[in-house]
Amino acid sequence: MLIASKEMSRIIDLKEKLKSEFDMKDLGNAKMILGMEIVRIRKENSLCLKQTNYLNKLVDRFAMRNCKPANT
Repeated sequence: MLIASKEMSRIIDLKEKLKSEFDMKDLGNAKMILGMEIVRIRKENSLCLKQTNYLNKLVDRFAMRNCKPANT
């Protein structure tokens, strides 16, 4: 489960409520979710999801690693 909030106190409260109902452990800050990389931009207080791994797999799957771009 991924928990996100602008306020750390809300995250802590939710974790405590979940721990009281379920057997769980905190794995720390998430780095990946559903195959996407999570990038934190702390200055902007935001998150960015990157699909670089997925795109690289597509390029390899369709043998397009060395293709030349064309203007359209």
